[in-house]
Amino acid sequence: MEVDDVTDTQPANNNNNNNNWAVDNVNKLDLGNANYNYNHNNNNTANDDNINYILCPMCQTPIKPNAVNLCMQCLNSRFDITAGISRELVIFQCRQCERWYKNPQWISAELESANLLELLLKKVSGISKREVKLVNAAFVWTEPHSKRLRIKLTIQKEVMSNAIIEKSFEVSFIIENQQCRECQASFTHHTWKASIQLRQKVNHKRTFLFLEQLILKFNMAQNCIGIKEQRDGIDFYFASKSAAQTFMSFLQSVICCEKGNNLNSKRLISHDHKSNVANFKYTMNAELPPVCRNDLCLIPLKLQKRCGGHSPLMICYKITTWLHLVDPISLHTIELDSKQYFRYYFKPISSVQHLTVFYVMAITPKKNVQQHGKWKCAEVELVRENDLGDDTAPILDAVTHLGGLLKEGDMVMGYDLHQLSTHDDLIHDANLKPYLKRHKMPDVIIVKKHYPYYSKATKRKWKLKSMVKERDYNVDKYAAEREQRDNEEFMRDIEQDFELRCQVKVYKDPNAVFDESEVDPEVPHIPDHELLDEFAEMKLQSDDKQQNNDEENDNDDEDMACID
Repeated sequence: MEVDDVTDTQPANNNNNNNNWAVDNVNKLDLGNANYNYNHNNNNTANDDNINYILCPMCQTPIKPNAVNLCMQCLNSRFDITAGISRELVIFQCRQCERWYKNPQWISAELESANLLELLLKKVSGISKREVKLVNAAFVWTEPHSKRLRIKLTIQKEVMSNAIIEKSFEVSFIIENQQCRECQASFTHHTWKASIQLRQKVNHKRTFLFLEQLILKFNMAQNCIGIKEQRDGIDFYFASKSAAQTFMSFLQSVICCEKGNNLNSKRLISHDHKSNVANFKYTMNAELPPVCRNDLCLIPLKLQKRCGGHSPLMICYKITTWLHLVDPISLHTIELDSKQYFRYYFKPISSVQHLTVFYVMAITPKKNVQQHGKWKCAEVELVRENDLGDDTAPILDAVTHLGGLLKEGDMVMGYDLHQLSTHDDLIHDANLKPYLKRHKMPDVIIVKKHYPYYSKATKRKWKLKSMVKERDYNVDKYAAEREQRDNEEFMRDIEQDFELRCQVKVYKDPNAVFDESEVDPEVPHIPDHELLDEFAEMKLQSDDKQQNNDEENDNDDEDMACID
């Protein structure tokens, strides 16, 4: 028999007359050999020589003296502290919403999270007894498709006077599918109680792509029993009116939208005259402004006078609960909330699909305009990308707010006012005429710096989540191309704009094949430390500890006796 790292026995309490002993590391006793050979460390040789071992009265194994004078195997053979504790249980999960059944309700919990561990521990019978003490509980890794959950429990129990046994074991849970009541209602027609119709009168989905990421970030779609995509918006369906009102309050807190009070409707479904109970369906309407990021806007004359009389041609650079507009010539900014915008209602005169690529030939900073945050005013000379190399190509003059970002030879994207289809209408527009009497109309309105994306489907090492929604219309070839173009434009905005990236959650793509050698250093990329790992919250231990735990799980259950 071999004994490794056996410590000296010391009295537990010198003031008491009871001979209580403390035994440490007795779980490291190797009981497999019959030969009594002792392996002593060099540091503990003198201490080990002074230890007097006794024989277990049942199996005659040399052990250190303790209160019960029994070895571990004999102690566990007489007392099984795991008796009455369930080892294999069943837990129900809804396949659609991925919620777990906790009688009498369904709760949301990520895999290997604290909420899920609490739910599993409450289902294990026997560990809530007064004489059983739960010391530790942790998840054991299982295959994601195995439909199994395993947790490792460590409990303590007093079996004799001043003798406490500690034991570790595993409990397995079988995941079975069961549809929750909300998902049952979502698959049944005419079961929703309230709906929200969110609309935006534009021919693209870029604003809804941003709103979708905000909904996923704050997990506000969990109470939706159905999401249906329309040509000009999205419909959200809820099982109760209160859930719809909560979602509407969320929309008004994250994005600029107008709640149409006069457009809310209530329809009677059924009415019980005897009990005076009526069943209604509620429909709420909300409208988003048609102005989107990087759109060119012409401010109405009344609003110009209230905002200082600056240039009426402004760029929308950010959308929150306010519309943020900037004048690239004077760096003057204005913010409009939903009430102010719909009071002075105006539409953009041009969108990002009309942007033109220019090359910067020369740039001169303007000293009479004070720098405003990250913006710096500068005068630039531009040439169209199509006219590059032509000696007779016209040189276009412009004033930009991106003077601190640009240099000679860079490419920019802007609105060529001379080639816009609305150019003639702009010259004779009543909102622009007072400004043109005192100033010259600029040739180009620069919006942003352009980077050479050589591929339409650029390989990225990150991804965005999306909501599960139905489509209530047919998508033709041109609509599919337009949606793909909107998605690519939105992803490029996330890569180029750090402020926009802070408002959404960007995840690592484990399936992406990303070659660092093919990366263009001029093209902006999201650094690795800003990417979120979907399984980061699930991994409670490091890989080395996980490997050690897997090796320990292959062995028998670990036993340890603690003698007070």
